[in-house]
Amino acid sequence: MSSISALLSSARTFRREVVRKIRQVGVFGTLRHSGAKAVRGIQRLGLTESEPFDLKYGTDTAVIVPAGALDISNEQLTHCNRYEAVGTEHFLSGLRALPIAYDEFTFIDIGCGKGRPLLLAALFPFKRIIGIDISTKLTAIARRNIDRFVEKDQKCLHISVILGDATAYELPQGNLVLYLNNPFDRKLMEQLLANIERSMVQFPREVYAIYHNPQYRDCWEKSSAFIQAKTGARYIMYQSRT
Repeated sequence: MSSISALLSSARTFRREVVRKIRQVGVFGTLRHSGAKAVRGIQRLGLTESEPFDLKYGTDTAVIVPAGALDISNEQLTHCNRYEAVGTEHFLSGLRALPIAYDEFTFIDIGCGKGRPLLLAALFPFKRIIGIDISTKLTAIARRNIDRFVEKDQKCLHISVILGDATAYELPQGNLVLYLNNPFDRKLMEQLLANIERSMVQFPREVYAIYHNPQYRDCWEKSSAFIQAKTGARYIMYQSRT
């Protein structure tokens, strides 16, 4: 990409980010957010962040992708959050805490992005692993990462990535472990929960949800279908009442 193209792309991303924030929190909220973000940027100057996961597997999961840089419509942009990979140990601690026989469950990452959780989940003997994301760009990267991932301790080989709307996705009928890393705003979280609850009424089964960075935990705690099962360092685990 030429320097001019890169500059235009950055300007477009910045503009879309500003529009997104104004729609979500208003002008003054956007100004407060921008100020806090600038302070964090200054604090990080001179720091280099190593990513042993990508170095080990030759994958591309670490680089943050702002929501404004995603190939989604402006309407979708209003409700979606940026892509940011979960820390490996934080993710694994949640999966290790599940009181289940893994081979009886399908793992689904809601808003899978570049797919690091899919690869880490493959270290457990899940029946199958599914990622779903609305971005063509991110799902393509996730599929490439799956192809590159080689791990002698891999226990699940059935990994797939779906391009689509997670809030309307028809969930598989068997037992499920759902994973979310703060993928979108309250409106879509409520739509997602409604879709999950409909599926659970139609096909009663065990469902666990690990909600990382739980910005809208109140949505889950108001649900009649789930109870809180465990609280971790950066996640909350919910369990179906059935």
